[in-house]
Amino acid sequence: MNKKFAVLGCMIVGSVVGCSAPVNEGPVPGVATAEGAAGRYASGDTTGIVVENTEPVVIDTIPVEEDTIELVIEDDSDIDDRFSVEASSLVAMLHSGDFASVVEMLDDNARQSVDEMQLQEVWLATVSALGEYIGTDSSYTTDLDEYYIVNVVEEFEDSGLNIEVTFNKETGQVAGLFLRYEAIAVTGDFFVEEEIVVVSDERYPLGGVLTTPVGVENPPVVVLVQGSGSTDRDQNISGNTPFRDIAHGLAEMGIATLRYDKRFYTYPQAYDGTAALREEVLDDVNAAIELLRGDERVNADAIYVLGHSLGGMLAPNIALENEDVKGLIIMAGTPRQLYELSYDQIQDVVAMHPTDDAMELYLQQVESELEILGGDMSDVDDNQILLGIPAIYHKSVQQYVGVDIVNQVDVPMLILQGSEDFQVFAETDFVLWQELLEDRDNVEFKLYDGLNHLMMESNGLRDLSEYSTIGEVSSDVVRDIANFIVGDIDYSLVVADYPMPLDNTFKLIVAMAYADQVGAGTIDPATLVNITDLEQFYIANFEDNAHLSWLDYIHSNNLVQNDAVTLREIAKGMMMFNSNTNTDFLLNFLGLDTVNQLMVDLAPVDNTEVYPIVSTLLVADYIQDTMLLPNGELFNALFELSDDEYVMSINEINLLIDSDEFASAPLLLSDLELQNRWNNRFIHASDDDYIKLLELINSRSFFNDDARQELSFLLGY
Repeated sequence: MNKKFAVLGCMIVGSVVGCSAPVNEGPVPGVATAEGAAGRYASGDTTGIVVENTEPVVIDTIPVEEDTIELVIEDDSDIDDRFSVEASSLVAMLHSGDFASVVEMLDDNARQSVDEMQLQEVWLATVSALGEYIGTDSSYTTDLDEYYIVNVVEEFEDSGLNIEVTFNKETGQVAGLFLRYEAIAVTGDFFVEEEIVVVSDERYPLGGVLTTPVGVENPPVVVLVQGSGSTDRDQNISGNTPFRDIAHGLAEMGIATLRYDKRFYTYPQAYDGTAALREEVLDDVNAAIELLRGDERVNADAIYVLGHSLGGMLAPNIALENEDVKGLIIMAGTPRQLYELSYDQIQDVVAMHPTDDAMELYLQQVESELEILGGDMSDVDDNQILLGIPAIYHKSVQQYVGVDIVNQVDVPMLILQGSEDFQVFAETDFVLWQELLEDRDNVEFKLYDGLNHLMMESNGLRDLSEYSTIGEVSSDVVRDIANFIVGDIDYSLVVADYPMPLDNTFKLIVAMAYADQVGAGTIDPATLVNITDLEQFYIANFEDNAHLSWLDYIHSNNLVQNDAVTLREIAKGMMMFNSNTNTDFLLNFLGLDTVNQLMVDLAPVDNTEVYPIVSTLLVADYIQDTMLLPNGELFNALFELSDDEYVMSINEINLLIDSDEFASAPLLLSDLELQNRWNNRFIHASDDDYIKLLELINSRSFFNDDARQELSFLLGY
């Protein structure tokens, strides 16, 4: 009789004292969660029902009785045909809600693990995050000794679902059912995704995707490295796809990414109890980097590594093993040892149960294991379980993670941390990074208020419910990553004539128009403007407090005279603080026609028409007020606006704002589709166009001396 693990997600088999954070930084022993149910903690064959999810799942050993039913199959083709047909039938039953028939297909052991009602709950919870069902994307089979595995990949609106059905060859019954989210390559307006294969070990080829921006030749490229456990290329956790969010966001900013499925996600049966960081992460990421070195679609001289969680802990070592890595983005990582992080997490769990004697006893056991982990582990048996993990794993962490490794790395680094992360701690780990790297001028630190471990908005509870709601990686995070990379690469490496959103770059055009009018004597830069005249163009939370920072700056530096400030300081604030409020004031002060005429005079620079930024946020309210549409129809109406109608609406709103006649509350762009639509319609020009602009400024041939002097002041030359 074998003993095999039956692993259930979203359901609990047996009992559990408590549960810490998801597996990716060390769980309470006996509990597997978000990232690792079928990976590191499964020993022996995986049977039963397995669902990757962020809800706590309990691993319970259930004896597997050996049945004596004999199934005669003539050859391999018969096996493939029979089991493929049965797997397709099972998947159809799941879609139709015939869970009783699915349970009938299970062997006795699997039926002990799940009943019809439990299966229904798991299925509905799994597909609820995926959107509308589209159809079957693909299927493939694996012949594994006494088992035959059929994987059916179902495509949904927001992601894919890999349904893995394991058949017992001898009995013909279903011995295991494994559900996991799976990425499906897509193409967007500004990026293309192509399937690739990462191979460090010929036994374990890994599927992945290279995402490249449209119209950008040889872009810089980022390798995305997941946290621990068995996760797919998107690092999908209950439908949240942080790596896909980052890949698509960076592509829209001209940066490529490579992301791939982890080894024990694709091959859970390959885990033999001895695998550690070399097998779980390092060999495969090294192979991914080597693949990019020879890929002509990206710039091999601008390869970056972004590591999340455990991936962030390992990023410095990855740079040591790959000396041509240009820079590191460490997202929710720590230079501490895994056991130190696990202990902090466990203390949080114990604190939630102050009167539970069992938890106190558990904490005492943990502390005794910490003494071993904090000492010389050379004589500790590799198989000894410490904090729920084999000692060999802790040894590999000591080998590849820590302050000594970080101190050997001198490439530029960007350290990112969410304030509400309950797995890696802002008050401990982020502070440690700052103390460790404070003397380096090539390291940046970004702490984001209100973001959780996935760099998404927190629900404030700091527990596993964080991941039950589908979110998006903060656009601030994506933008900061892009700025870090773009600021560290040679712009001459990016050659593009494809029109891309300018985002805040178009402020350069406004600055040039302002300087041109100063040079012509049309306006006086010393003109005083009452600060309240700018307030009509201010929308809170739209520009990361840029306007408020500028106000603080001018007051702190005694630049305010009787509640007024010079036109020059307003223009400088536009460039220095990236203020949209100042930009829209200047656009109205200078005149939109004047600014757009300058773009005509700067031919052959070719961009779309310049228009106010703030007014774009009010288009939805304006359309709703003028057309009296309900919300559902409003959304469609916004998407059906032609570009000319869109710009016309913006200019009409701007006139109302300028005359204080527009009082509607602004629509904050919280909907991802609406954000993308707003971004795609934003003022466009190509990289080539703006290289020409910079060359024009540097040539000092277009403007007269007064205009050049004013522009130099604004740009800090």
